[in-house]
Amino acid sequence: MCIIEDWGHWRDFIALPEWSGRKPLTQLIIELTESVGSWTNIINDIPIYRDFVAIERGPRIIEDPASFSLKEHIYRRSVDQFVPPISGYQRIINYLKHRLCFLIILRAR
Repeated sequence: MCIIEDWGHWRDFIALPEWSGRKPLTQLIIELTESVGSWTNIINDIPIYRDFVAIERGPRIIEDPASFSLKEHIYRRSVDQFVPPISGYQRIINYLKHRLCFLIILRAR
């Protein structure tokens, strides 16, 4: 298990000058989470808390760690697969219907 602490940002956060141009840890956490959702067995679990993130490594064997790229283990669908070609008005109505359904399901629990 690996722990990343102090990964979050707060309102008065001021990055050190030597961090300029570097990818923030929040972006790494997002990519690790996407890897879990991509079912690539790189990461088993990634509980995210306010002050730290715990990363449990998955069973997949990485043959050449030096050439490992997390991006190669993240699968994303194109936006076009999710959005049918309908008018903007109808898209808003569909979104609200879906959102209402989701809220009803949450309240039923």
